[in-house]
Amino acid sequence: TDGIGAGSNVVELTQDIAIADLFVDDDLTVGDDIIMDSDGGILKIGADADLQVTHSGTAGTITNATGDLTLDVAGDIILDAGGDDITFKTGGTEFGSIFHTSNNLYLNSAISDGDIILRGSDGGSAINALTLDMSEAGAATFAGAATFNDLVNIGGDSLNFTKADGVGIYAKESLIAVIDSDNNDSGRVFQVQTGAGQI
Repeated sequence: TDGIGAGSNVVELTQDIAIADLFVDDDLTVGDDIIMDSDGGILKIGADADLQVTHSGTAGTITNATGDLTLDVAGDIILDAGGDDITFKTGGTEFGSIFHTSNNLYLNSAISDGDIILRGSDGGSAINALTLDMSEAGAATFAGAATFNDLVNIGGDSLNFTKADGVGIYAKESLIAVIDSDNNDSGRVFQVQTGAGQI
């Protein structure tokens, strides 16, 4: 008798049982552990066994041969990597990773000169809000304005404005420009280039 549904068979086991191969065409309900003690053992799911779970003895693998793989949970999805690295690959080739070193979180682009791009939606249109150009030592390009609530420090040799139609530097009340190239408080010349020369 089944008590589950027409055509179903129920086998009740009250003790451990060792099975070399188990084929299930319908539901399998287990009230305790399922132990696969072979490193080469594979749990195959689907009519064509497209979804497979296996462990080689040193690494575990979930393989889905067709379609997407969805993790849908009622709570949070937690990734806990004891080796500190979470690696992203396509076709077996790494293109990026997130890793932890010395209490710091790193977002890494693994492809040579591969940029890191922060993308979003502006009124339904996709925009690259921020691009970090790895071929230019990480030079940052913002698609729109950038607002800084504190000092902006320039560590290079010069501060260049290249906007073709002019650049404005505005101060609401006063503006003090201090030029001290050798940090000895000596006076320096502040020049403004006009069409007629320098002021």
